[in-house]
Amino acid sequence: MVSSDFENKDRNTEDFEKNENPIDNNPPIDDREEKSDTPDEETLFQGASLPENTPAENIDDDTRKELEDLARLFQEEYNKTLKEAEEKGEESEEDGSEEETLEERSETESVLNLENLCASCGVRERDLSCVEDYEYCSKCRNDMINRPVPLVSRLFKVLAVFGAVISFFLFVLSFPAIEELAEGDIAIKERRINSAINHYSSAINKFESLSSDDGLAKGYVFEKYIPKASFVKARLIDALYKNGYVTYVESYVDTYFEDRLNNPLLYRVKKLNDEAAELSQNLQKAYDIIYDDVSKRPNNLPYDDLAKKLDEMKNTPVEGESKKGETYRKVASNLYKYYIASLSGRDFSEQIAMLEEIKELMPEAYWLYGQNLASIYAKAGEKDKALKSVEELKSYNSEDPMPYAAEAAAHRVSKDFDAAIAAAEKGYNLDPDYGYECLRQKAIAQLLKGQYNEAYETMSFVYEAFLDMDSEDYFIGDMGDTYAITCLAAGKNEEYDSVVELFESYGYNQRPILADYAAGKLTIEQIFLEGKADVA
Repeated sequence: MVSSDFENKDRNTEDFEKNENPIDNNPPIDDREEKSDTPDEETLFQGASLPENTPAENIDDDTRKELEDLARLFQEEYNKTLKEAEEKGEESEEDGSEEETLEERSETESVLNLENLCASCGVRERDLSCVEDYEYCSKCRNDMINRPVPLVSRLFKVLAVFGAVISFFLFVLSFPAIEELAEGDIAIKERRINSAINHYSSAINKFESLSSDDGLAKGYVFEKYIPKASFVKARLIDALYKNGYVTYVESYVDTYFEDRLNNPLLYRVKKLNDEAAELSQNLQKAYDIIYDDVSKRPNNLPYDDLAKKLDEMKNTPVEGESKKGETYRKVASNLYKYYIASLSGRDFSEQIAMLEEIKELMPEAYWLYGQNLASIYAKAGEKDKALKSVEELKSYNSEDPMPYAAEAAAHRVSKDFDAAIAAAEKGYNLDPDYGYECLRQKAIAQLLKGQYNEAYETMSFVYEAFLDMDSEDYFIGDMGDTYAITCLAAGKNEEYDSVVELFESYGYNQRPILADYAAGKLTIEQIFLEGKADVA
């Protein structure tokens, strides 16, 4: 028999009251593993039926239909909810990526903003209106401009201005000397050695005049900071050595530097002075060997005896000589062997060999061999070699007139008299004070052209110049003999007698070539185009 609802209710209430403890009222826990065949989400509500504890026979058809409709409705709502959840998930992912992009952009902007911040305060943006890469903001710039200058900085500024004024003052005072120094340096670079010597000498004089001036304490300043213009004097000594003024080097060093040669800053000066002194000693020693014979009997020299003595000197070491001592001995010996060979009329090839050896030993000492070598090539009729030597000489010193004298001789021996006169005039105009050999070569070319009066005028000018310099003794020799020949050629007998008296006053014996020309035994062409191609 079926129980009524009221009876069932009472029975259930009674059972609940028996289990007053809430924990005891819980259903028993099942320790067994959960079933794995749980229905999927799509079929969760499909085929839904009444609870298992509800007897099927108690459900009528209408109720069953109503429950099935309700289950279907729940299934539709669940699917709808699930779809909306999936769509929201996709949107949240997109929103997340957008948020990440925004975060990255904000980080980049923050880095850019940091770069635009003031390098001083780090708060305000840089003021780019001043300069494109300006690093400070306008406030920091104004603060820096208006910042008070410390006292120490002010003192430094005052001292700097004072020093600049003094430096400018000294520069203005010394400008003429500095200008001369600069001109000397330029002349050295252009191989104008004579001009360099003149400019350096002028600069030294101007510096020394400043150092001796007591006005406005200039003397103290220049004496202290430019002591006797040592750097200019050092350059002058170098130029003198390069031009062959060996004895001048020693003299200038003694005058300018006295006992200061041990100063490391003057190493170059000391080196040149030592070399010049040792070379001069050897040259003087070789000259002393031949002096007596050359002065007493120049037309009859004992060549073999003198050459033997010079060879002994060359091969005999000197105690205390430098590493270059042997070179200096050989150079001095060969130079004076060439000299006596020239006076004795030795073969040109022999003389050339002696000079070439000097060139090989000391190529930088062109003033010892260059002029003589070019002249010997010219006299020997080897015009090409003579002109090559002339060009080498010009490269050492473009202002030296002597290479042009050798060039004139080379043209003259080859009978190109006009070219000889042109070369001689060019050389003389380079340096009239030292170009008298050029005028002698010009006079010889004029004689060969038959211009006897012009030749006499040329040599008469040279003779008067030597008289004005009180250097008649230097006129004796090649100059004097050439002048005597021009006197005879032009019919100037009184002038000829006058120059002969000059020779006799100095104990100079006439060369046979001059007497032979006066006696008509030799012609001008024979003297200047054949044999030695010169008076000696």
